[in-house]
Amino acid sequence: MSEEYQGTRFVTAFQERRPPSHPFVPVLCHWCRVFHERGFAPPYPGGSSGNLSFRVAADAFIITGTAIGLKDNLAADALVEVVDCDFAAGVVTVCGQRQPSSEAMLHALLYRHFPTVGAVFHGHHALITSQAERFGLPVSRVALPYGSIALAEAALTLARRGDFFVLRDHGFVATGVDMAACGALCLDWLRKIQNIHH
Repeated sequence: MSEEYQGTRFVTAFQERRPPSHPFVPVLCHWCRVFHERGFAPPYPGGSSGNLSFRVAADAFIITGTAIGLKDNLAADALVEVVDCDFAAGVVTVCGQRQPSSEAMLHALLYRHFPTVGAVFHGHHALITSQAERFGLPVSRVALPYGSIALAEAALTLARRGDFFVLRDHGFVATGVDMAACGALCLDWLRKIQNIHH
C-alpha cells in the first residue's frame, strides 16, 4: 500500500451494534489468517492491509472491519455486515460494532454488478503488484487513492476482464463464487509468480 492509512472515506451509518452472526464467519476468519501468514495483509500502525468479504444477500455482505490489528486470530466482532451502500451520498449502512474496511464501497460495487460473485478478497503483495503486467494480469492505468469511488470504479472495470486483477501501486483483488475459489486464486497467482521469479 503506497498511501498512509488515514481512516475510511465514507460515512458509516450503524443500523445495529452487534457483531455479524453467520455460519460462514469462521471461514472468513480462516482466510484472514491465511492472508496474514502469506504476507497478503501487511501491518500498518493500528491495523493491517487487505480486506475480505463474502455475500450474505443480494447487496449485503460481511467484511473485515477497519483498523482491526493483525488478521491472524480474528473473532466475529472484528467483522461487519454491510447492508446498504449509497455511492452518491458516500454512506455505508452496517450492522456491527466497528466501521467496515475502507474499501467497503469497492466490495459493494463488485457485488452489485456481478450477481454470481460470492466473495471478494483484496490483498497486498509487492511481488504480485510489481509482476502483474509481465504475467498478463489486468492492471489499472493509474494509481488512485485507497477507499475512493474512483478506485472502486477502476476495480469494476478490471473485474470485467478477469477474476484476478491489480490496482496499480496498491494491491490485488480476487473475485469468486465463494471464499474457497477466491483464496485459491490468490494462492495460485502467488505460487505462479514466485516460481518464475526465483
